[in-house]
Amino acid sequence: MVLSPELDPQKKEAIEAAMNADWERAVFLNLALLKKYPKDIETLNRLARSYFESGRLNKSKATYKRVLNLDQYNNIALKNLRRLVHLRAADLEKNSATPLSPELFLEEPGKTRILSLEDLAMDRILARLRTGNILTLNTKRDEVILSNKENERIGKLPKIWSKKIATAQKAGSKFSAIVKAVKQLNSDGYGVDILIRETERGPKVTQAIFPSETDFVSFVKEDALSLLNQPTLTTSDDEGMILKEKSPESTSLETLREQEATEEDEENE
Repeated sequence: MVLSPELDPQKKEAIEAAMNADWERAVFLNLALLKKYPKDIETLNRLARSYFESGRLNKSKATYKRVLNLDQYNNIALKNLRRLVHLRAADLEKNSATPLSPELFLEEPGKTRILSLEDLAMDRILARLRTGNILTLNTKRDEVILSNKENERIGKLPKIWSKKIATAQKAGSKFSAIVKAVKQLNSDGYGVDILIRETERGPKVTQAIFPSETDFVSFVKEDALSLLNQPTLTTSDDEGMILKEKSPESTSLETLREQEATEEDEENE
């Protein structure tokens, strides 16, 4: 009895092989599935990805084209064919894939944030990026630039987050970053989303660098935000909001920035 591809246990094995970056096994399993379901688009796309990751770019292109013969608007095939234009087999050897642990992508409230990079590198560099690639944070004053393991510049963090992270780093905090997604933006090139994680909080930083969106109620006034999440007495204001009095030991990132600015002014004098 022929199962549907969705119920076939080989599909799960093929996905697990890809998650473990065992691309030769992924090719074998997807080819086996394709014999049973020759027009299954998901299987064809997985096979094309497996060929791509194992460096067989011509086979990858041919398989994606086979997808488009069945579904001319298939976004996965269209996106990856555009990406393949910028790649050679040698590029893949420089940026070989490693097994992806689901824990890498675990989002933790207060410790992680998904950010879109700005001022991106050339397409030929971005085309080599893969989900799970580890990026290095290079901080210069209030600017944080991300680079790959070949020390090629990928892009930089948005200005507001660059300042926050740079300030936290000066106070002893540490961060890591991985590629969450590489997006094809039609004629505008690529977009890159990263997952940035606070791996260690500096002793002078008492507030989360990436506050959870649920930490604050929507009607709290902007000038009251700095009073929330502090550890002492609670009081009520005339609008019925519950605010927390700021502890004298607390040091926000804004305070640290003000202290640094004062120190720099004193040094210049």
